[in-house]
Amino acid sequence: MEKQALKVQRLGVGSYGNNVYLVQDQLQGCCVLIDAAAEGDALLQAIGPDRLVAIILTHAHMDHIQALEEVRKKAGAPVGIHPLEPEATRLRPEISLSDGYRIAVGSHELEVLHTPGHTSGSVSFFLPSTLCFCGDTVFPGGPGKTWSPEAFQTLIQSLERKIYTLPHNVLLLPGHGEGILVGDSKKEYEVFHRRLREKTPFGEVHWEES
Repeated sequence: MEKQALKVQRLGVGSYGNNVYLVQDQLQGCCVLIDAAAEGDALLQAIGPDRLVAIILTHAHMDHIQALEEVRKKAGAPVGIHPLEPEATRLRPEISLSDGYRIAVGSHELEVLHTPGHTSGSVSFFLPSTLCFCGDTVFPGGPGKTWSPEAFQTLIQSLERKIYTLPHNVLLLPGHGEGILVGDSKKEYEVFHRRLREKTPFGEVHWEES
């Protein structure tokens, strides 16, 4: 996607099919990297001569951070992570991605949305008014994986309070696979929400089947 001076690239890397996103201000020659999943050389090549403002993490599961230290060291960029993410202390972040925090990319800004559930420190990044980089919070067809009914309920709250309050035409760009518009994802969720069930599901949940 290119809009005026803004360019967004999706890079598919690694054996887990991860998406890494590069958000660039082409006029000012700077960029932000969303997740550093794998293939550090390829990520650095995509960054090119631009100044890497920050590496910001949707969450810190292994498949999202395999190239983190390589890119961090070679590009000299600070790392941002939510303080509630279990790996936060070990990764020594320079930026605390609390809810509402804004990351400047030249003349543009990304807003941090705390969207816990998949992990306690999961975040999404909203680029007004067209894109939301949602990590493993939600995908076409269902939410991200959870490991308990309580975590699933937390994830549902993140969707209802943060993701599904965005404009319907915002494109959700997940950590794996293709994107989906907020309006379409919300319609999928509403099918699930109307269905009666005795127990709260968790794990791999699919809106139409669970």
